[in-house]
Amino acid sequence: MLKTFKTIQAQDREKFVAPESVQDVIPVKRIWDDGIFLVGKNKYSKMFRFDDVNYSSASDEEKAMMTAQYAKILNSFDVGATSKITINNRRMNMDDFTGRILLDMRDDGLDSYRREYNRMLLDKAESANSIMQEKYVTVSACKRSIEEARLYFARVFASLFAQFKQIGSTCEELNAEQRLRLLHDFFHPGEETQFRFNMREFMRRGHDFRDAIVPDSFEFFSDYFKFGDRYGRVLYLKDYANRINDELMNLSG
Repeated sequence: MLKTFKTIQAQDREKFVAPESVQDVIPVKRIWDDGIFLVGKNKYSKMFRFDDVNYSSASDEEKAMMTAQYAKILNSFDVGATSKITINNRRMNMDDFTGRILLDMRDDGLDSYRREYNRMLLDKAESANSIMQEKYVTVSACKRSIEEARLYFARVFASLFAQFKQIGSTCEELNAEQRLRLLHDFFHPGEETQFRFNMREFMRRGHDFRDAIVPDSFEFFSDYFKFGDRYGRVLYLKDYANRINDELMNLSG
């Protein structure tokens, strides 16, 4: 186990090269249309989105089952893989909201109910200041080729899909455009609708895919960074408590 851990550390440790451009700040070296990113010498990553679980209203028995299943999900990855859970509070794109969330009218006598349901969703969105919370899990692993990585992530997705289903959640893969859009929206708050990316067109013109997502500028200081007119800071938790409250499962909070 110790040898495996040291091997993982060695794989993650790459020689630092000072970025010469804003594009170089993005630690992605190559992308594939199915959403697999090359993020190191031979390290690949894949991102999955999962939905909320109705934890707060569940019975004690259901909560125990969800907690055990959630722990099983976190422990299901290979020893050689790393995983990260991201809770992303992003500004809502109304075009996406109306296209993905709101119900379409069908002229079948039930449209009045659909309009009422859509109104409630819009009211909720307005009360949240147009902020949408989404949850993601990103899995990274060192593989010898993209083909090997593709087979590995197919197994990972099948496992995640089945396990999230057991706790009343759904899980879906993100393709390259969806992953790049998340980065674009993070670096360009208030400009979410301006994202444009077509892999074939970028390849035809010889453009770097990072051109579609990077901010105009990136500056690093001793304990914070700045991109555009926004400031950021990374906080590192060195020690964890021996016990945590089960409210961790209440992901919708």
